[in-house]
Amino acid sequence: MSERPRRAVTLKPVAQSTTDGGKGAGEKKVTQKKGKKKGKLAAPLLTMPFDVLYEIGQHLTPGDLLHLSLTCKVLRVVLLGTSAKSLWTSARKRLNFPDLSQLAPMTEQQYANLAWGKGCQIADLPPDFHSSTPSCLVVTTSGWQRKVDRDTANDIAFRLIELHDEDDTERDLSCYKPSGTRSRRAQDRPANDGESPPSRVDDFVAERQEWIEAINQDAKSISAAYYAQDTERKQESRARAAIGRERRDDIEAKVQSLGYAGFFYHPLWWGSKIVNKKEPLSDTVWQEIKPAVLELLDTIQAKNHAEAAEYSERLRMRERKRSLQDAYQDLLKSTSQRDAASTSSARIPHSFPLFPNFLNLPTVMKFWEPKDSQGYDEDKWDARLPEIKADIDEYRVALRWSAIATILSSTTDAEPDYADDAYPSDIYDDDFLNRPTSYLFCTLRNCDRWWTPRDVFYGPLPELLKHQHSDEHFSIGIIEDGVDGGHFDIPDLLARTLGSILVAAGLDDNASKEELDATGKYVWKNAPLKSVKKKKLGWKELMIEVATATTRKKLEEPVIRSMRFGMLGKKEGDDVEEVEEKDDGEENDSGEEDASSGEEDEEEVPASDEDDQ
Repeated sequence: MSERPRRAVTLKPVAQSTTDGGKGAGEKKVTQKKGKKKGKLAAPLLTMPFDVLYEIGQHLTPGDLLHLSLTCKVLRVVLLGTSAKSLWTSARKRLNFPDLSQLAPMTEQQYANLAWGKGCQIADLPPDFHSSTPSCLVVTTSGWQRKVDRDTANDIAFRLIELHDEDDTERDLSCYKPSGTRSRRAQDRPANDGESPPSRVDDFVAERQEWIEAINQDAKSISAAYYAQDTERKQESRARAAIGRERRDDIEAKVQSLGYAGFFYHPLWWGSKIVNKKEPLSDTVWQEIKPAVLELLDTIQAKNHAEAAEYSERLRMRERKRSLQDAYQDLLKSTSQRDAASTSSARIPHSFPLFPNFLNLPTVMKFWEPKDSQGYDEDKWDARLPEIKADIDEYRVALRWSAIATILSSTTDAEPDYADDAYPSDIYDDDFLNRPTSYLFCTLRNCDRWWTPRDVFYGPLPELLKHQHSDEHFSIGIIEDGVDGGHFDIPDLLARTLGSILVAAGLDDNASKEELDATGKYVWKNAPLKSVKKKKLGWKELMIEVATATTRKKLEEPVIRSMRFGMLGKKEGDDVEEVEEKDDGEENDSGEEDASSGEEDEEEVPASDEDDQ
């Protein structure tokens, strides 16, 4: 029989003597130390006799005992003591884990921490768990992991050096015999006995090798035990899952006989603990859970009816929207013809709202938003047509205001001006909208996504609106929030990149497209794609690549090299980096290497201006 300690472990509150005039002498007031309150489970567990605690431990695994020993100091002292060795040994043998070799001595508690613990035995755990072996050994289900402690490895290295020095000393001494037994001439001649002295290094390595072989053999045994335990656990899990499936099938068959249907794939049904409990279903159990199951089914049916009604209304709303498409196309054509005949610059060509934005106009929403609306009605449409045209004109004015505010915000950091005459058409005219610093980036649904085969659109506002009308990316059921803003933007990274090009070329914000085209080619040195790094791009091509990359991932500040002006945005201390870029041997547009200036020159001179043009 296994040993059982006889003493019981209890916790007593700390008593402090207090003087109270209303109480008799010698009375003590019992107070508890400040700190965390004891849990409901801890107090009974700590006050019970150790024999009872021992019987409870007989039903625990070594992993459970290990976790229990980490709960409090009292259980730690009890479970990590030598008197609890038999408890750990019996728990380990119930799981068929082998005994370790005598060459790798460990206590049962250390063995449990090795096999079931999560930390490193040398670095992360208290001294009670430190193994007497000079390595941190961790066993996993996939095999044996051995991590040598740095201090232990250094000790072994120094020990090998010491043994090597001792071997050298003994070897030198063994080469010569005492002087009294040899002649004077023989004393100067080394002795040759034909045998070399034993090597302490070889003996140490052989001893370590024997220890490692024993460790590896233990590792194979523990890994096999792990695999067997894992296989048994999986079989038990499959058996419980089969019982749970059988229980759910029985419940579904019973409720189907009561007339319920259409609930098998609902999340509430699959997530119900009553239905999916891994226990057999008997008649008694069914009678107990039947009211709860029927209540769950009523809830699921109510949700199904609500979802079906919502889906039907969504389909009807979509049909009401589709009924307005023909009227939208007619109104778009008539407005385009009117804009072509007009010379006013207050309205930008192609600024007619896209169909989803058109549906969001207040007067148009009355045709499809109410549940009792019938969609397009010719009489109602003709009656509301003047109001619809007025809303369209307001939208076009708001679109122009939004574009100008976006441009000024990115180039001058100016706050939007909400006054009626904030952006007069004689100042912010077509020339303002067509300059490169006013180019906009299209933000339509599929125009700025990584899965599209084409590049994003980047250009002036009139061309951008024409692009959006020629290739709409909206589905009929998707409506953007708000009707005042357009689907465009100028990201900060894009604005800073163009600003660097303008500064390097000595141009201002009013530079034209032709002036920027004359600045030559550029190389994006830290582009996210290798194929882009090798390209020599014009300024607009470069901006499109940067805009496309910003839609895929968060980018760092672009590092751009001009074939004419060198590195853009160069700061103090960046001369070395520029020299390294020159030494890369990159070829210019004509296929020759870039011609660099002398050591005294600060800027790179192109080989030929015609090549850059």
